[in-house]
Amino acid sequence: MAGNLLIVESAKGITAYTMYASSTTIVWSWTYDPKAIAVGSAKIAVVTGMVASSHPTRSLIIPPKHPNLLVVSRGSNDNFNFPFGHINAARSNIKVFDLTSIPNGGYSYVMGGHTAGEGLRNEVGLTFDPNTKFVETIRTLENTY
Repeated sequence: MAGNLLIVESAKGITAYTMYASSTTIVWSWTYDPKAIAVGSAKIAVVTGMVASSHPTRSLIIPPKHPNLLVVSRGSNDNFNFPFGHINAARSNIKVFDLTSIPNGGYSYVMGGHTAGEGLRNEVGLTFDPNTKFVETIRTLENTY
């Protein structure tokens, strides 16, 4: 209980990985030392350029079968998100970034990575379907009706 983060996985037990977190504009990475149970002090920008908006939803997940990929979802700007498809808007979408070749200063969310889905506003969680291996989204209540 000393402020440490422990990850418990079914059939694996307690494990530790490189740590990722996001503000509304940047995805950060920290190294994690599982022996010392400590997060490194230096952070690395992995993805930058997510414009802060009225919907600050950012969801991150690493595919279990592809630990070199980071999937990032960015929410919409408002309830009527007509320009979501405009390349410079880069919102209401899910993008995938290769962690093995992060450019200096991080990927640009707008121009970098690969688009995995568009028109997906305010996803509050991401998971992988165990049968199809496709990304599934968990939508906010406001998007279910």
